[in-house]
Amino acid sequence: MANNVFFLGNFSDKNCTYILESITKINKIYKIPKNLKFFFVCDPKSITKIVETFPKEVRKDLREKCSKNILFTYYYKNQSIVVFNLKKGDYIFDHQDALIGDLLHEIAHVNLRIKGVHNLIDKNYNRSYLTRFIKIKNLPYKYRNSELLFKEIGGNGSLLLKDLYCNTELINKGLANYVFLHYYWQFRSIKSCPKPVFYVKFKEAAKKNPMIVAIAFEFEFILLSAVLPFKNFNDKMFNSLIKLIGKCLKLDVVDMLRKCNDLSAEYLTEFPELKEDFPHYFFLSLFNKLYGLLS
Repeated sequence: MANNVFFLGNFSDKNCTYILESITKINKIYKIPKNLKFFFVCDPKSITKIVETFPKEVRKDLREKCSKNILFTYYYKNQSIVVFNLKKGDYIFDHQDALIGDLLHEIAHVNLRIKGVHNLIDKNYNRSYLTRFIKIKNLPYKYRNSELLFKEIGGNGSLLLKDLYCNTELINKGLANYVFLHYYWQFRSIKSCPKPVFYVKFKEAAKKNPMIVAIAFEFEFILLSAVLPFKNFNDKMFNSLIKLIGKCLKLDVVDMLRKCNDLSAEYLTEFPELKEDFPHYFFLSLFNKLYGLLS
């Protein structure tokens, strides 16, 4: 496994050993795909070394993801990598279980993709969401860039579903504590997170700039992916995340969850065993919510 772990930048021997020990612990509790590569980066200039391992046609996309994200998984054909920018995620050196939780989250995504879950979500996104755009297009009130808005929200909905499946998978494997710590320390590590401005006068802002709607959905999806898996599973973990996020964002997270009930009800009903048609019902609910907003 050590042959698939790469350290880019000036890492101390102590930190390299610490990370390798963490991956060894993971391999004992959850299957790591054989060909999965891990890149730990502490120097932004080292990103080029990651990008150059992929064909030219995807290098621009990969470079953008490397610059924007602390931690992510990237797929291209038969290649899968996990990239961790430790300049932004240095909390992991004080909290090993948080590091394990972060890596488990990404490894679960790779395993679910191999199992065909991501493909199932993508098929339902096309069939149960994208095909309904014609109804948005024919609304009396014309939104500028409505197709871009529609796809942006649907794409973020797909990411939410993949996260929900990922977190549910890990909870079902008895690894809920690591899922909790993954989110807990990611929120704790945020330096500044004031209440999003679009929540102050949302309707007025959306009329001036319809893409505000997409930003609001993306924001809510990020919070849903963190807290929903714990709502019917563990009150202590759920309440801890609610309290932390609410304090950070100066936001009533419980009220936000209530407003998102139409998107989360099916998940909470089926948890922890998600049926194959769950993505269909999610995308149908998402379309109906968006259609109601725009009409």
